[in-house]
Amino acid sequence: MTTQNLSDSVRRNCKHHQTLVVVMWCVCCCIAVSASAQDPAKASVQESTGSADVAAKPADEKPVERRRKSYLGRVVAQPMSHVGAPWLIRPERDSEENVTDSYKALQIQPGMVVCDLGCGNGFWTLPMAKDVGEKGLVYAVDIQREMLNKLQYRASQEELSNIRPTLGKVDDPKLPVDEIDLLLMVDVYHEFSHPQSMLWEKHQVLPRQFVVFAHQLEPVRFVLFHDLTL
Repeated sequence: MTTQNLSDSVRRNCKHHQTLVVVMWCVCCCIAVSASAQDPAKASVQESTGSADVAAKPADEKPVERRRKSYLGRVVAQPMSHVGAPWLIRPERDSEENVTDSYKALQIQPGMVVCDLGCGNGFWTLPMAKDVGEKGLVYAVDIQREMLNKLQYRASQEELSNIRPTLGKVDDPKLPVDEIDLLLMVDVYHEFSHPQSMLWEKHQVLPRQFVVFAHQLEPVRFVLFHDLTL
C-alpha cells in the first residue's frame, strides 16, 4: 500500500473526530541531528524553543540533548503516571477517540513485527499482539516499569506470549535494529523531554521501509495545553 493511500485512508477514517494523524516513511524523514555537550542524565531542566539546547554534530552521531520544558513553542507535557492507568482502558475510549477506525487504518497483518511506543498498560498493544499472531511480535515500550507490569498482567489474562515489554529511557526507546515493520505512537510525542534524541534513535533502528503512525488527539483534556509539534 502506498504512503498516499494509507494517508488518505487514515484521514477518511478520522475526518469527523478531530484526530491528527501523521504518517511518514523513513526515507522521507528529515531529522535534525544536533546535540549539546552535556550529559542528559545530569542535565538540568531547560527552556527551549527549538534546537538551541543542542550543538552541531555530524549526522551519524546522536544528539546529546538537555531535558526540555518547552519545544518549538509548546510546553512539554509530563508523562502520565501509572497511577492513572485505569483511565487508559476506560470503556468510552473507543467512542471518544474513534479507536476502531484508527486501528483498522494500521492494517496490521499476521507475522508483522510492530512497536507500541508509550504503550502504558497495553490498550493498543493487546489487539496488536492478537493480530500479528504467534509468528509476529509486539515491542511494548514505556519508561515506567509499573506500566509494563500492568501490561504484562493484562497480557497474561489474555494468554498472549508474543509481547516483549521494553523499559525505555527518556532519550532512547531501546529498540532492535531493522526489525520493526510499523511503529505506533498514541498521545506520547508531546511528552518527549528529549524529542530530537528520540527521533534520532528511531531513525537509527528502523529499516528503510516502515511506517510511523503518530496518533495525537484533540480535544482531550491533557492535550489541550500540549500541542503536537514535529
